[in-house]
Amino acid sequence: MIRISITVVAGSIHKDTGIRFGVRSIKIHPDYDRSSQGYDIAVWEVDSPFIWSVNIKPVRIANSRVKDEWLMTLSGWGKTEQSVDRLPDYLQKVEVRIVNMDKCNALYRAKHHMPIKENQICAGGRGKDACFGDSGGPLVKDGVLHGVVAWGDADCVSIPGIYTEVASFANWINSAIATDRK
Repeated sequence: MIRISITVVAGSIHKDTGIRFGVRSIKIHPDYDRSSQGYDIAVWEVDSPFIWSVNIKPVRIANSRVKDEWLMTLSGWGKTEQSVDRLPDYLQKVEVRIVNMDKCNALYRAKHHMPIKENQICAGGRGKDACFGDSGGPLVKDGVLHGVVAWGDADCVSIPGIYTEVASFANWINSAIATDRK
């Protein structure tokens, strides 16, 4: 058995500060398929509960699908134009819009010859998107988690990024959370 030590850091926008929490368990969706990126979602259980504050706030799990053109907030530690050779020291955020699935599917079929999964959503593009290092990051609107960064085009800017749509997995997430609390 391989033991990996993973830590979650909360309460700071700088990579070297904040409150550290050990990760007790990671529940990966049972249907996850690395080759197709289908069912790309997991629930992490930390060793001790977060203490909510000005800098540490909960999000609600979405139970309804996103709408085209919704403005969303994406945050992460991934590469930016300014940090081409290394990851940034500070948490980045950008506002991105949800892209219509038919349009997104057409873009990905034309460029990569593959469709987007039904449990995924598209957002960003046109110079604003997730990039390497952002995977697993949140796509939020009004305190509700609607998406999780899954994958995208290698250049990170020309076509929208692909996110796992949280509402598609709300029952599984809530079940995984309830199991953790027992």
